[in-house]
Amino acid sequence: MNIQTLLKDEMEELRHRNPDVHALLKKIFQHKDGKGDYSVERHKWMETLDKETFLNEVRRIEQVRKQKKK
Repeated sequence: MNIQTLLKDEMEELRHRNPDVHALLKKIFQHKDGKGDYSVERHKWMETLDKETFLNEVRRIEQVRKQKKK
């Protein structure tokens, strides 16, 4: 299984479990080098993000990955 497939599967699972974090990550992955002013755009959507929810989801994903390695 390649990285794109893994990412797609993780994003689909996240879309159902936590739509806000999914939307944020989707927005992040849309940004490409050389287009727009990333820092200005990031500040705009970061203001709308519930940071605690995001951090909790990142921690949960990390725990799942660690458990899969065991």
